[in-house]
Amino acid sequence: MKFNEEKFDRFLKLEFFKKIFLTYSIKKVLLVIAIILAVIPLIISDFILIKIAEKNLLLNQRQTHTTISWLIANQTEKFLKIMESKVESVKTTILFNSIDSSLPDIISLLDERKTLVDFLENTPEIDYILIKDTQGHQAFALNTSFDTKNALDEKLDLYIINCLHENREIKSPPIFLNQYFKYYIFFVYPVNVGNNRGVIAIAVNMDNVFANLKVKLPTGYNFLIVDKEGSIIGAKNTTLVGDKIDITVFNKEQNNLIFDEFQGQKIIASSSFVPGFDMSVITYIPRETAYKYVKKMKTQTITFGILAVLFASILSIFLSNAFHEPINDLINVTEKISKRNFSVRANIVGSNEITVLAKRINFTVEEIEKYIKRLESLIRYNKRLFISTITALAAAIDAKDEYTRGHSERVTKISVIIGKYLGLNAIELERIKVAGLLHDIGKIGIDDKILRKPGILTAEEFEEMKKHPVIGYNILAPIKELKEINKGVKYHHEKWDGSGYPEGLKGEQIPLIARIIAVADTFDAMTSRRPYQDPMDPEFVRDKIMDFAGIRYDRRVVAAFVKAFNSGEFNELLNVDKDDNNESEIKDNNKGDKE
Repeated sequence: MKFNEEKFDRFLKLEFFKKIFLTYSIKKVLLVIAIILAVIPLIISDFILIKIAEKNLLLNQRQTHTTISWLIANQTEKFLKIMESKVESVKTTILFNSIDSSLPDIISLLDERKTLVDFLENTPEIDYILIKDTQGHQAFALNTSFDTKNALDEKLDLYIINCLHENREIKSPPIFLNQYFKYYIFFVYPVNVGNNRGVIAIAVNMDNVFANLKVKLPTGYNFLIVDKEGSIIGAKNTTLVGDKIDITVFNKEQNNLIFDEFQGQKIIASSSFVPGFDMSVITYIPRETAYKYVKKMKTQTITFGILAVLFASILSIFLSNAFHEPINDLINVTEKISKRNFSVRANIVGSNEITVLAKRINFTVEEIEKYIKRLESLIRYNKRLFISTITALAAAIDAKDEYTRGHSERVTKISVIIGKYLGLNAIELERIKVAGLLHDIGKIGIDDKILRKPGILTAEEFEEMKKHPVIGYNILAPIKELKEINKGVKYHHEKWDGSGYPEGLKGEQIPLIARIIAVADTFDAMTSRRPYQDPMDPEFVRDKIMDFAGIRYDRRVVAAFVKAFNSGEFNELLNVDKDDNNESEIKDNNKGDKE
């Protein structure tokens, strides 16, 4: 095929380089070219050397792991067999003394002579030794607490029963005491003296066993001793005792290197069985530690590679910065704009295409900023208009009864203060403010004769008055934006014990906003002059509200109210002309209270 120089030249000029420069930054493109030219030869040569080093490392790891795990397994087996022989010696002592004595007498004699105590003093690996017959006679000695003894007795009972039933020696698998984070192995032996049957049992603390291991581990190596279920019963790091490890792969690959993960670390490991016991020894080393020397070689390769390309990189960076920095400035500006910072401007001087783009961006941001400010101004205006409107509406409702004039606004202020002491956020406080102003809007639908009646309402009149929360709710229901606020309007006469109205809600069923307004409404009603009562002393009212906490009112809301009251938050709202009539009782809503 004839080489088409024209097509190749067109390919180089347009497609290939155009795609690269449009996909990646100029700085990155120049850096990559420099690195490729300087590093490729170095990488090829060092790659071969690293592979050889890794191969030698794995051979060394296999030999080291096999040796260490075998030594630990062998020492563990020997130690446990020594424990068996010591128990056998106690058994022999008992049998020797049985020539002229019964088993209960022997047990009493051992207890009296402190034989078992002396035995444990010379055998610190054993935490508990027990001699017991079928008639309930027993002697024991401890190297641990009585609480631990009780826990050990619970575990030993089954093995003692099996030993007596089967009349044979029983050796338990490792037993874990959860509450003490300790593993034990039980040795239970039958003891038969004449017609008397009993057992001798010891509990070997595996912590003491593993503490006596004399294997010196190379730097970075660790070991675990696990049972057949994978529970860790011993470890170089004792905090791991009680944890679990998946030993499926270790059971299949005994004495072979295993690459696995443990506690979030990649490890190289190997395992060996402990002969005669349901245990295995796992030795492991973090892969990062094992590969330290290989990693060092890789680091040196990277270092030499960096030095090799450093000169070329400096030159490419110097040339690319002239293009990259202005573009990067524009990127930073657009990121800030995306975070609603419309005061930022691109500060790029020049006359090239980048400068023109920066000026266009600045102009667009200025227009957006002006538009946003106009919108914010309109939002603030609409909010003020809304609050003013509902305030005027609340005042108009209150004005229907000269005795409740200003009531809604005072309830609002009290409710907001309580909300602050409850730790509510700004949005929740704003809802309380609106709900407080509108909580009695339903009184628009109540006959003026009832509202202005100068005395206590009749039962029929009170039933009519009780409709105002639902009337108010229905008035506001079409306004979806007031959905949460409307809960305060509808339920502010509900009581904590469920005796309120309109739905008889109780406890947490009552929305928090309604529970707050209920306390504020009561406080203002009782401290204001009404045709059927004189204003009560504020402290007297506070105490009465506290008396009804958990009955009419939410205890948490009452606590916030009392804290605010005691801090003087309501002093400006209280009428200085109110009488000191602290003998009045709270008037029950079902007696005709119009609030």
